[in-house]
Amino acid sequence: MTETSRRSGVATSAGERRLERHEEKVQFVNNVPLPAIRYNGFKMIFACMVVALSIVLFVCVRSGKLKIGSFALNILISVFTLLCLCALLELVFYAFFVCSDGFSFTLASKRWNARYWKPINAYGYRDTEHVHVNAKKILFVVGDSIVAGHGIEDYRDRFSNVLARKLGESWEVISIAKNGWDTNDEYDAMVTYPLKPHMIILSYFINDIEGAARKSGERRPVLMQDKPPPLLAPLIKHSYCANYFYWRIHRHNFADTLANQYREYLTRAYESTHTWQVHQKELTHIMEYAGSNGSELIVIVFPDFSNIEQSKVFTSKIVAFMNEKGVRVID
Repeated sequence: MTETSRRSGVATSAGERRLERHEEKVQFVNNVPLPAIRYNGFKMIFACMVVALSIVLFVCVRSGKLKIGSFALNILISVFTLLCLCALLELVFYAFFVCSDGFSFTLASKRWNARYWKPINAYGYRDTEHVHVNAKKILFVVGDSIVAGHGIEDYRDRFSNVLARKLGESWEVISIAKNGWDTNDEYDAMVTYPLKPHMIILSYFINDIEGAARKSGERRPVLMQDKPPPLLAPLIKHSYCANYFYWRIHRHNFADTLANQYREYLTRAYESTHTWQVHQKELTHIMEYAGSNGSELIVIVFPDFSNIEQSKVFTSKIVAFMNEKGVRVID
């Protein structure tokens, strides 16, 4: 994103650069399988506290310093029981609450990426390695998280892989996609890929205009509110249980506000004459690339699945532009 901003010549403030670095970090989490997440120092300290308390409790009872039924013993047993329950709860959330989300930085999401975001080929895409066989036709399926399969545990269940099975052995279907890509990213990825396609399926989502909006100086709203309170931050950062509940509650509390802000941002982008002209050029570059290779181009336009009707104001504009250029569209 930072590189895109430099290419566009749009000056960015220090705050915007910090936001870009945060989004790049989230993008890295989404695009690269994380190593298996191990219990860190916080959890080691927690485990040591449980063990130490168990030893103290055992020694005190055996030595007679704490009598059965005494207030101090009851307090120790209560604390010990509470710590054990917390440890059990933490283990349950670590092992079973593994899920993807739009934030991508939550512990549950990182666990999901570590477990399911594979295979990753030599080009950094969530796909197998592809070796060109002259007898096969090559199909590029290009897009962002929809093509990459964000939220899909088995990559073979993505629509590109389903399509590959239906087409059979005569086609080599290659997925070229990463979470968070815009149209310019997709174009750059296609032209730098070493193989040339016979057909291109471009997956278009309504946020693909973000790159053009950024070049026009339109700032994307921050989709995450304030950081956790300082006193709770270490617990939320390291505890799978606390992290899960905090960000779930955060999303529930701010969901409508964030959705409205982002929809307003997209509306400004699609209604801006300058942004739309920039975006048309980006889409035209993809058409020209397809034409130079003699490739058939098919564009699949995806709406916002949470509000299909309101998405029509965006998708209809893309469909009309593609129809005007004679490109086959599926919407």
